[in-house]
Amino acid sequence: MSPSSRPAVIWIGLAAIGASIAIGQPQKPNRMVFFHREGQGGPSVFGMMRDDLLKLDGKGAGRIKAALEHGPVKVWQYTLRNEGSGKWRLAPEREIELTSADASSIRFGARITIPPG
Repeated sequence: MSPSSRPAVIWIGLAAIGASIAIGQPQKPNRMVFFHREGQGGPSVFGMMRDDLLKLDGKGAGRIKAALEHGPVKVWQYTLRNEGSGKWRLAPEREIELTSADASSIRFGARITIPPG
């Protein structure tokens, strides 16, 4: 796989996983649903547990945006970590609080660029 195609493959894979989770099938195990927020330093990836997301009204990123109208929402911010031997892992970094000021920059799915190497 060429280095330039890696981000696209990861984006498509995460979006497909996130879409299947957000659509909702109650018999599936609870999983993290990923979103990204456009910011000054580039996109940041965050996630919310599927069961918690499904408790909110709306669809996809609209669920979080609607919840932000009523107050802050806590989510987990993720970072890309190099585990050596060319293996990368998306790992939780810290819990953050989204506010209504973040609503317009939230997008469904996670956009990640894997550094060359």
